[in-house]
Amino acid sequence: MIPITPNLTDWGTGEPSGGHEHCGDLFGGYDYRWNDSPCDQQRPFICEKKI
Repeated sequence: MIPITPNLTDWGTGEPSGGHEHCGDLFGGYDYRWNDSPCDQQRPFICEKKI
């Protein structure tokens, strides 16, 4: 999970929805767009690598 910052774009419809969800993940139900989620949920992760 990553902290939600103003730099994240391409959110799913209605996201970020706020409340107790302060981290983000890519959600398949939103065609792999950003979704906000509670930070204590464990999710697969994506690493960035310069090529």
